[in-house]
Order: sequence, then C-alpha cells, then structure tokens
Amino acid sequence: MAKINPTIVLYNQKIDKSITFNSLYKILKENIELINHINKILVVDNSDNEDIFKYNRKKIGDFNDEVIKVFYLGNGKNIGIAKAYNWAVNILELENLSNNNWILLLDQDSTLTKDLFASFLQNDKEYLKNNIGIVMPRVICKQKIVSPLLIGKPFEFQEPQRNIKGIQEKRVTGINSCSYINLNAIKKINDFNEDFPIDYLDHITFWEIQNKGYQVYVLETMINHDLSFFDFPSVPLHRYKIYLEARLNYIKEVSKTNKKPLNKAIFVKDFLFLHCKRTIKNKMYKHFVYGSKVFLKFMFLHKKSKRYF
Repeated sequence: MAKINPTIVLYNQKIDKSITFNSLYKILKENIELINHINKILVVDNSDNEDIFKYNRKKIGDFNDEVIKVFYLGNGKNIGIAKAYNWAVNILELENLSNNNWILLLDQDSTLTKDLFASFLQNDKEYLKNNIGIVMPRVICKQKIVSPLLIGKPFEFQEPQRNIKGIQEKRVTGINSCSYINLNAIKKINDFNEDFPIDYLDHITFWEIQNKGYQVYVLETMINHDLSFFDFPSVPLHRYKIYLEARLNYIKEVSKTNKKPLNKAIFVKDFLFLHCKRTIKNKMYKHFVYGSKVFLKFMFLHKKSKRYF
C-alpha cells in the first residue's frame, strides 16, 4: 500500500493562513479513509521573521489530535527549498520505510483537492511495477499547462497537449509543487541538489531522477497554481538574479550529464530572448543591466574551457 508524506514549506506565513495547509487539513478531516495512506505530515518552516516563526512553532500543536499528527521543522532561518526538502527527507529516512513511500512536495499557497490523493492512490499498483519515480498532476497557470512540460531541444520546455496522462515515454519536466516523488528515487540521486536552492530545483530533480532510469506518471487531476514569473514585471531584482544563475547552472549541469560541449549559441539565444527581450519590453532596465552582468560573468568564467565554448 502506498504511503504519502505531505511536506509543506512555509516562508514568512502563519500556518493557519496557508492555503495549502488548510486545504490539506480539511481534506483529511473530511475523508478519514485517506489517513491510512498518510505516513507523516511535515511542515518545514523557512520563516526568518521571528514573530511568525514563534507563532508557527507554538500554533502547530493546535492541529495535532488522535487522527492527524503534524511534524514541525524550523529554526528561524530561511535555508532555501532544497535544504528544506532534504531536512524532511532525512527525517523520513530514519524510519524503515517500504519501497512504496512517497513525499508529496507542497508550497504554501496551493489549493489541494481530494482528487490529488484519490487519483494517486487509484493507480499505485502501477508505480512499482513500472519503476515510476515521479507522479504528478497537470498544473495550470493562467490557462496554460506549466507542468508537466516536454523537453524539446536540450534546454527548451514545451507545453504538451492537454490530454497528457499516464506513463510518459519521452523525458518530461515540471514543477515540484503537488508532485509525488518516491523516496528511493531521491536516495538514488543523493537527495535534492542544494546547488539549486530555489529556482530550477524542480527541473534538475526531474532530470536526475529520469537519468537513474525512473519514469514519470502524469495524473488526470488538474491543479490551478500561480507562478510568480508569469507576472514578470513584478519579479524583484534579487529573485531575477537567482533565476538567471539557476538557469545557466542547469544548462551547465545537463551538458555535463550528456557529455556534450555547450554551444555558445545557446547562451546567445537565452541572452537575447529570455533576458533582453523580456526586460526591455517591460522597461525593467535595472534587471537588464544586472542580468547582463550575470551572463557575462558566466561566459567569462567558462570561455577558456573547450567543454563549454
């Protein structure tokens, strides 16, 4: 029987204001049969606001009863998404868990549905038989599919047809939020890659797990989710820098795995269309200047390496 470990990462948000936590708690209260499939609920609190951190640490006890147990992890620091996930994974690895144990990755602002759990459990016999490492719903943002995405050219992600479902024959990627990942698959890749603390952690995780021979299974369940980069003009400068660095690091790491040299044209295309076009079109001139420095720094560091250019 499949066991689920829902893991919510909070950041400077009171736990009783988290849409994800509230919807998860409500689903489990109203569907007691699902409790048998829950191994542990973990909340990793990345809040560095002292008042919110203290509030959450104290408040968590109000949600524990004889049916639902919530395991709280937090130290008043923002350790990033990758380390937060690994903290949860390390706790779970202390148990003697079966091969059919899954961590359900959740952010703080997703509206969960019963179907996310029911559809996962309905197909659980197929997962071990077909070496499934990732099970994911179809995630929609502003009427576009943002997860899963097909990988076209090496570093380009493409929106699939809306009826994508079941075992995926081709390599896909997606977002972490609302994805189930088998704990054995995480062990195979030596935990979540902490070189990607926030952005592109999802893409590098999908890439690494599929490189280990695991497959991806897409559920018919639809989840609505808001992504900050869909409202590009509102992206803060520091977040944009993190995003660009993660994107370039992802390209570098995937190229190493493929054992193919990087073509300079890849970076030129990203520089012109992913960076210049978006920032200038939105009159984000500070982002343009700062982002250009990120590209130049990366290309300068690797220009002497034949592996890259």
